[in-house]
Amino acid sequence: MIKRYLIYTALFIPVALLYVVLEHYFGDSWLTVGIFVVLVLGARIGLLLYRRSKGIHDSWFDG
Repeated sequence: MIKRYLIYTALFIPVALLYVVLEHYFGDSWLTVGIFVVLVLGARIGLLLYRRSKGIHDSWFDG
């Protein structure tokens, strides 16, 4: 359980820092949010395509 929280922390700190950097350069605007959302969605789509190319089953879409 603690291992899972450490992994989440290691993943989400860089994501939060990315948002802070974008906010610093673009200000507190919808442009910052738009760039952030596009980058996060791009990373998710990239992960999905990578996993499919390696033959790894992705349970993201399983309901």
